[in-house]
Amino acid sequence: MKPLKSERALVFCKAPVPGKVKTRLAGHLGQVAAAQLHADMATRLLSQLSPQTAEIWCAPDGSHEFFNTWRQNGFATHNQEGADLGERMHHALTTALGRPDTTAAVLVGTDCPDIDAAYIAAAHQALKHCDAVLAPAEDGGYGLIGMRRPLPIFTGIAWSTDQVLAQTCQLLEAQRLSYQLLPT
Repeated sequence: MKPLKSERALVFCKAPVPGKVKTRLAGHLGQVAAAQLHADMATRLLSQLSPQTAEIWCAPDGSHEFFNTWRQNGFATHNQEGADLGERMHHALTTALGRPDTTAAVLVGTDCPDIDAAYIAAAHQALKHCDAVLAPAEDGGYGLIGMRRPLPIFTGIAWSTDQVLAQTCQLLEAQRLSYQLLPT
């Protein structure tokens, strides 16, 4: 087994099940096409990353055949754990950052086409100078969050609202943690 590199990318990915992903788009595209779009977006991101520095965090679990392909390509997969998105992100980041050979972790979703390997590298570069890094999304949330150590910033957030980024930044500021916002 190859040793992990110090900077990790944690890719949050749902199984591409029709009716369970891209549900707002499914009304326009149909459930099967929406699920295929989700799979295509995940594939686009994962194909840019290395299994030596990235891992997949699966929802609802890693049993879907989509994840088997990536495991065969050397990617480690883990199940997302937690009652809400904040708990799932906290668990993944805490797990990764709890490894003695991991110095920074960037968690990213698969549904932001502008986030690619270069953007993730920029996030890791930002973490050399601050406690956290975020990639603001146009909807008021974020598509990427990174940190060098586990931070208690995932509670009290109104998930899936236009206040997610603002509330996260307020929590960072209240704890006097430094952070950088990447381009939207």
